[in-house]
Amino acid sequence: MTLYEKLRIMLSGRFTLFKIVYLYIRFLLYTPDKQIGKLKNCCEGKRCFIVGLGPSLQVNDLETLYEKGEICFSVNRIYHIFEKTNWRPNFFLVSDKRGDDDEMVAAMKEMEGEGVVTICSRELKLSPLVHPVRYRSRNYLTPLINSKLEFFRKMAKPCRYSINPEKFIYDGSSCIHSVIQFAGYMGFSEVYLIGCDCDSFQGKDYNEFIRIKTDGMKYKEEGVVVIDDYQSIKDDMEYKEIAMSIFNSTRGGKLEVFPRRNFDDVINH
Repeated sequence: MTLYEKLRIMLSGRFTLFKIVYLYIRFLLYTPDKQIGKLKNCCEGKRCFIVGLGPSLQVNDLETLYEKGEICFSVNRIYHIFEKTNWRPNFFLVSDKRGDDDEMVAAMKEMEGEGVVTICSRELKLSPLVHPVRYRSRNYLTPLINSKLEFFRKMAKPCRYSINPEKFIYDGSSCIHSVIQFAGYMGFSEVYLIGCDCDSFQGKDYNEFIRIKTDGMKYKEEGVVVIDDYQSIKDDMEYKEIAMSIFNSTRGGKLEVFPRRNFDDVINH
């Protein structure tokens, strides 16, 4: 169906308030983003590693990724580990609400100078000193996702898989969910997760290398919420027949939604 035919159908009949609201959302809020469009299928058929911030993350594994020249994504405060490794992510996504602080801006500026593609939600206000790819988030109940109260968490919509990040990315309880959607859009055929433990919270585990509380967990049950969103995004990928395969190569942890693949075996083959 052509765009003309779609417009003709939408504008036919009574011009209701519902149609006005729909057209506003469709053509103003979610117009395609040309900057993101440049990433489409740029890594078609390749594999990548998504590096989380869990306590299982090891400097030696990052060095191995660097030596093997693997394509990597990472997120938020991963830059605290840079002083201990030559490794840098090829793509860096920040969804931290403190994304406009001086530390984050300085880190993003340094990464951009090293050729790292930085990605950031449009909802975050960033300094003009950095120039990330900006995407739109789509989950109107995002503030409820990480609530400490289960009652409010259940009100939030489960994370889904966006087939077109040019329009929007579905928010999840972890920024890794956003990265997965970008990886599929960029054409990767295989994705390997490392450092995605999903079983830590403030007061329990601490990643000494990154010097932050692991995975950004705020309360004991948050790991369960994150895992539920991984299951939701996996189910939506299967429903939409997304061909990209996701494997969990984390050393330990509680994430069993995706098939396990030993990191050492994967990196050597």
